[in-house]
Amino acid sequence: MMPAILNTTRVTPEEFLEMGDASSGYELVDGQLRENPMSTESSRVGGRVSRIVGNFVEEHRLGWDFPQETVFRCFVDDPGRLRKPDGAFISYDTLPKSEYVRDGFCETVPDLVWEVLSPNDTAKGIDLKVDQWLNAGVNSVWVLQPENKTVKVIRADGSMVLLREKDTLTEPILLPGFSVSVARLFEQL
Repeated sequence: MMPAILNTTRVTPEEFLEMGDASSGYELVDGQLRENPMSTESSRVGGRVSRIVGNFVEEHRLGWDFPQETVFRCFVDDPGRLRKPDGAFISYDTLPKSEYVRDGFCETVPDLVWEVLSPNDTAKGIDLKVDQWLNAGVNSVWVLQPENKTVKVIRADGSMVLLREKDTLTEPILLPGFSVSVARLFEQL
């Protein structure tokens, strides 16, 4: 059963945090709880990308990798906005180990986030998320489309590229040496 707080018109970040597990599947945008449901395939792909990036980041000791359901509160234009990307990376340069906070929301702007489209996502909704991430200071956003097996890479410098199954995804500045075929991101083992 969802807590009574979901019946109110406005929710604060503190109230969202108090919801605990009941906040799973929700984000906080403009003071409103927004359901963030994912399909099975979108969840699987998001987890796969997190595992691939996480393994690389750990092996090369580059920083922090964050899976789905990590709550970010890093939007200067709306301090009450809480977003949960399908995965994120923050370098040790951006968030040194000595400044890492274990509890609450992550208030550090990620260097890289990825969003995996679900059947219920709209182009307008995804564009809004991408804009919010870039306006917050994210350097690169990956938008994965399981249905078409494509990855759109949108960078803070305004560049954008659409990668298909036969292409290779790299992130030379943020993840030096990282390289993965787009097909591998969607692969069903």
